[in-house]
Amino acid sequence: MAGNRLFFPVQAVMFYSGKEWDNLENSAKENGYDAADAATPYVAHGVQDVNMTSNFALTPIFELGQSEVYENTEGTPTVEITTSKVLDGKPLLWHLATLDAVEPTLIARTAAWSTFQLGLWPDTEERCFWGGANTVADDGSIDKDDAHGGQVTPIGVITCPKCFPSSLGYTVTVGESATENLTLSGNEKVWARARQSNKRLPSGDAFVIQGDRRFDTAFADFKDNNDTPDERVAQHYNVMLKPLVDEATAEFNANTGAIKDPDCSVFPIEIPGINSYGTNDVEAWVHAEESVYQPDPNYARIQSVSFNATLTRNDINALGYKLPVYKSVQMPIQVSTEITVVSTTDDGIQVSAFTSACQNTAALRPSTIRLAICNGDPPDIDGLENAGEDANNMVNGVRFFAGNQNKLTSVSFGQGGTGGGNVQATYSYQSNNTLTVVAKADPNVNQAGGAPVYENGVMTEPGGWWLNRARWVC
Repeated sequence: MAGNRLFFPVQAVMFYSGKEWDNLENSAKENGYDAADAATPYVAHGVQDVNMTSNFALTPIFELGQSEVYENTEGTPTVEITTSKVLDGKPLLWHLATLDAVEPTLIARTAAWSTFQLGLWPDTEERCFWGGANTVADDGSIDKDDAHGGQVTPIGVITCPKCFPSSLGYTVTVGESATENLTLSGNEKVWARARQSNKRLPSGDAFVIQGDRRFDTAFADFKDNNDTPDERVAQHYNVMLKPLVDEATAEFNANTGAIKDPDCSVFPIEIPGINSYGTNDVEAWVHAEESVYQPDPNYARIQSVSFNATLTRNDINALGYKLPVYKSVQMPIQVSTEITVVSTTDDGIQVSAFTSACQNTAALRPSTIRLAICNGDPPDIDGLENAGEDANNMVNGVRFFAGNQNKLTSVSFGQGGTGGGNVQATYSYQSNNTLTVVAKADPNVNQAGGAPVYENGVMTEPGGWWLNRARWVC
């Protein structure tokens, strides 16, 4: 039999481009199911968990004359998938779920959809790998093929086509690995035993588990039970604080004063310790006399930064179709950012009521928020003359940009009780429609400036969005 349980080594996540999946289904319909081999699977790495919830929309109809339900009509079911991963220098879940996006912006990515797959192996295995020639009998027993590494066929694959992102979140916290959280929303889920190539979705569309050329090789990274991050898993010390642009030629946002440097984190200036450029340093630039970077004693002691976007989906339906024609995102998209610091002074925020209507001036200023993370050891910066070389070593990471219109919605101050905790202040900001996430490992082939270049499955040159990231995150 398959086994007694499922646990983390025997689960693996894959994504397919929505457009490529459509091509796969069309090929299956036109040429026979086994001929459908058009889509490329993208395996997600660093995944920490996966949860799936299926809901069936029932509407009871009653009638005069009896208390029992007349009919429980069935609406369109929904499938919600939540998953998370660590930031490890490999493609983000957000990017794998939006492979067809034409720009890296939040709105452009919300228009893209993907097909989600979860592969499951028996609990007798220590990794997810399919040798390619094993079979599963009707009773569920496994026939291993030692000629293909002795690995068994997966128990099966759960496939959810046409999944749209419905929420997105990132968290960087002191003492913990940086994480990404993604929720997907769809309307179909099908379970198929491996090699069951003539399975159909409830909608009648073809469902295909890929043949030897695709699915068998998709999990090759797990074959030797030795998959590792492309860079180190990002920690709190991988947040980039120092500007890398030349001090003499630096540019600043006209409204917020924030420095325009895609490789430097920028925070709201009302947080004590953040300077007028938005950087977490009283002296923004490292000068030649500093052989090794040392934190300024007046730094804000930032403990965590989190971004969250609520991507509520509204079904667009049409007469004659049970499945939604499209799942539109509800506009505007609210983006929230929370920044928590260990307080060394007050929270820096004054609150007062206006004494007359003529004093109704803005009490809050807009702020730029950008978080730059390098997936690796933070290098020493020994002066502007070597900043370029150091910058090249630092850019193997990810950039988050919440825009230039973030306004403070609340600030909490406290927690320094007798239990021994430090006083902390948490600043909550809100913006709309802007949360651009640009990463070197983004596999999107639509990138203006060029698609990523791969050799033997390894990216040798990133795509144009990363190379031109200043356009998207400044």
